[in-house]
Amino acid sequence: MERSWKLIPQLLLIACFVFQICASYDDVMFYEPFDESFEGKWIFSEKDYYQGVWKLSKSEGHDDYGLLVSEKAKRYAIVKELDSVFSLNDGTVVLQFEVRLQNGLECGGAYLKYLRPQEVGWKPKEFDNESYLLHNVWT
Repeated sequence: MERSWKLIPQLLLIACFVFQICASYDDVMFYEPFDESFEGKWIFSEKDYYQGVWKLSKSEGHDDYGLLVSEKAKRYAIVKELDSVFSLNDGTVVLQFEVRLQNGLECGGAYLKYLRPQEVGWKPKEFDNESYLLHNVWT
């Protein structure tokens, strides 16, 4: 009987941890695992400037899928519209992504742009260098 009482604090700790995970998951506005086709869920820029073709594939040495650029020295642009608009003034906003540069990065950059809502006037298929709200760069 005494042994079961010692388990209660541990079980409560585990229950709190699970509750925290579930509670934070409800706040996720967008998550893309790329575990199935991304066509129809993502919008490709039709600007001549962006001629690269995205591929859904496993990266070398990994079992998970992701977007891969199919050719070197091309420019790529892809847009994902969120189902709802959020404000950076409404509290904490976490923007997280992962990049795997399989062959390094030569003479260029990789950019992630967080765009304003379409009411501002931009069109996803006409995505270019000008319509971003936040701009993340890694080189």
